[in-house]
Amino acid sequence: MNFSIYGVVIDKQKLFGEGFKYKKSFYKFLNGLLYKELYRTFPQLELTVDEHGGNDFMQSFKKYVENNHIRNLFSGSDFNIQRSHNELGVQLADFIAGTLGYIFDLNKKDSNSSEFEKLISPKLISLNHFPKNYESSQFTEDETFSEYDSTIATVSLNRIFDYIDKTVGNSQTKRDSLNFMKLLTLFHQSNHHKKYTTAEEFIRHLNVNREKKINKEEFTSIIASLRDKGILIASSRAGYKVPTTMLELKRYIKHGNSIIIPLLRRIEECRKAVLLATNNAYDIMSEPEFVKMKSLLENIR
Repeated sequence: MNFSIYGVVIDKQKLFGEGFKYKKSFYKFLNGLLYKELYRTFPQLELTVDEHGGNDFMQSFKKYVENNHIRNLFSGSDFNIQRSHNELGVQLADFIAGTLGYIFDLNKKDSNSSEFEKLISPKLISLNHFPKNYESSQFTEDETFSEYDSTIATVSLNRIFDYIDKTVGNSQTKRDSLNFMKLLTLFHQSNHHKKYTTAEEFIRHLNVNREKKINKEEFTSIIASLRDKGILIASSRAGYKVPTTMLELKRYIKHGNSIIIPLLRRIEECRKAVLLATNNAYDIMSEPEFVKMKSLLENIR
């Protein structure tokens, strides 16, 4: 089957508040979390949900989401309630949810859990952990990784989480950026902190269920746009990752330095050639659009 997995993983031990004591309120809240995140990424949804807890519950849940989360969530979207034995997609969702239970539930985890995680990882787009932990503690490395810098990791993750929370996927570009950010944190959490993920691997995930596939140039443009917004992304020939060391940031800056400085010097050589040929009558850098670049060239000189 052609499917992808997005899941919400709840740590019940960290839930506090009167509302969480009541099953109906608890399910409404958690379903709201799930559909709010899906809507942020996919504005038009066709939802097929299990008749969990009875038809009355799902009907009331639909109204609850409309009133309390996103008023136009189901505007122009289909909301189908099915018994699981009638709908293959619902059965699949049940199966995947059960598998996630064997990966994250402390009462179910065993020696096979890592194998389950490996088996579903090619289909996994993102896992949203709740309550969210904006600390880097869940991502920290053991003492054998002496280069790990919790300050770098924390600022990198906080900027990513902030972007995910505040961005609505109302365009394909924003949806691609959101999905890339989710993949970046997912790989950061599941892989070793030194491991980079290749551009090809990211592109393969981003192209799931897309009619027009992303190419390498468009993917590079997504990275550049996110960096323009202050998102820290470490890169090397091996791929991309969440920065967790000063060395990774230096490697990125060093790569930029190796491209930018030689390029500016070549531009300066072009400028000098024109000045020489025109007996200093024409400075190509005097154009208004080149003011900032001219300042950079003078500093380099």
